[in-house]
This record gives sequence, C-alpha cells and structure tokens, in this order.
Amino acid sequence: MTEPQRFTQEEIQPLPRWARLGFAARCVQRARGLVQGSAEQVRVIERAIALVRDASRRGQASEELADAAAAAYTLALNEVDLAHQPGEAGGEEDDRLVVLCTVAHAAAFAAEAATIAVARMAGFLVTQSVDFAVQAHVVACPEQVSEVLAAMRRDLESLQEAVQQEGWGNLTQVPVDFFDSL
Repeated sequence: MTEPQRFTQEEIQPLPRWARLGFAARCVQRARGLVQGSAEQVRVIERAIALVRDASRRGQASEELADAAAAAYTLALNEVDLAHQPGEAGGEEDDRLVVLCTVAHAAAFAAEAATIAVARMAGFLVTQSVDFAVQAHVVACPEQVSEVLAAMRRDLESLQEAVQQEGWGNLTQVPVDFFDSL
C-alpha cells in the first residue's frame, strides 16, 4: 500500500488568502484533539486556532494573531522542545511531547500566516502548518493517517471548488458554516 500524498505549497498557495487560512485552521483543529498537555498549553494552541479561524471568517487579521503565533512558538520551542531530551521520559511520554510540540508548531505557523498578505510566504507557512498537523497524526495514530489525509483532502477540494464555482477571491470570507463540525 502506498502512503497517501501529503499537501504541497503548489496546491495550497493558489487558494485565496482567507480560504488558505480556513484550511490551515481546520487541519490544526483536527490535530488539536491529539494534544495531551496542561490546561495552559492547550489554551495557547486553542487561542491560535480560534484567531486564525475567526480571521478567515471575518476576512481580516486581528492584531492578536502575532501574539498568538509567538505564544505557540514559545510553547513549542521553549516549553516542549527544551523541556526534555528525547528518550529521557520514555516512549509514550516522548510521543506525547512530540505531538504537543508538533501541534503547537502547526498553530504557530497558521497564526503567523494570517498576519502575512503576500501569497507566496503565507502559502509556505500554511503548507508548513498543515504538514505539522499531519505529522502529529503520524506520531499519535499512524493507523489513521490515511483517513485523516483523505478528510483533509476533501476539505481542500471543497475550498477549491468554492473558489472556482463561486468566484472567491482574496477578500472573500470563509462562511462560518462552510465546514461540517469535526
């Protein structure tokens, strides 16, 4: 069996700005369910996701996004990456920390992407965000990766279809009810 194809910048970047961010928020939200962290760690991740999702729905980036990105990067880099050396805590604990770190990176990249209007750079950050969200699934539940990737791909295709059929552009907001609940 071949591994399902991951997402590339070439397929994400052409999406209009807010659709691209809506996709990132959706993918990170899927991975959020894998996180087992402290209440504060989860709060940092959830805040970043909520701000990105809200930006895509309003068609406007808030000033809080840069702070949310910085907090998620800090969580990933300082509190998680530097908290333990790999192998120090043990297999399951290492996996828990890797998933937390990976989802925090995904949230940070998405929040940072929301602050950037330049399509190429924002597309790169969204692609990185989505890839980190996928990687969290690879570590936490490898047997479900194909299913998760297929669901993410359906989300991307729905956005691409809306862009084409409804003429979405860079100013088009992603409707609140565009995606089904997870």
